[in-house]
Amino acid sequence: DEPPVLGSEDTEEPVMEPAEAGAPASLCALLLAEGRLEEAEGLARSQLGDGPEMVTILRQVARVAQLVGETEQALEFSLRAFQAGRGREDFAHLVRLVALERRFVRGDRHRLRSAVVAHPEEPVLIYAAGVWEAMYGDRPRAQRLLRAALRHQPDEELHGAIARELDRLG
Repeated sequence: DEPPVLGSEDTEEPVMEPAEAGAPASLCALLLAEGRLEEAEGLARSQLGDGPEMVTILRQVARVAQLVGETEQALEFSLRAFQAGRGREDFAHLVRLVALERRFVRGDRHRLRSAVVAHPEEPVLIYAAGVWEAMYGDRPRAQRLLRAALRHQPDEELHGAIARELDRLG
């Protein structure tokens, strides 16, 4: 079974159903549904330790935080999920959030370019490199990268974000 490709729709997990991963995860899911992100993460940490269930909870906390507009928490929990699980979907989600929020620093250029070279068909990475170029680099290069990201048929949210970034560039 092939792992999902970065940024593909296969990497999106629904918010955890309460009965999916036992009592602690069920309670965490309920807390997430109520928007009580810190409590969900704290409960998960105390009851689940650092196992795979914990990575799932961190992912869910990050996604719920993003949905309710808690950008800082979304970034924090997305980073924690990536650090704990080191999975492709965690990396894709983190890069997507950073790009959507335009949180790159100048030093990210090499890592972004390397990621695009390694995964040239990944719209999330191409989009992220385009955002970096729009922020710090070359405007025509940013436009080329963003148009290339659109050609890879990203999901609706990413398509809208890319179009907005292209509009900013004129």
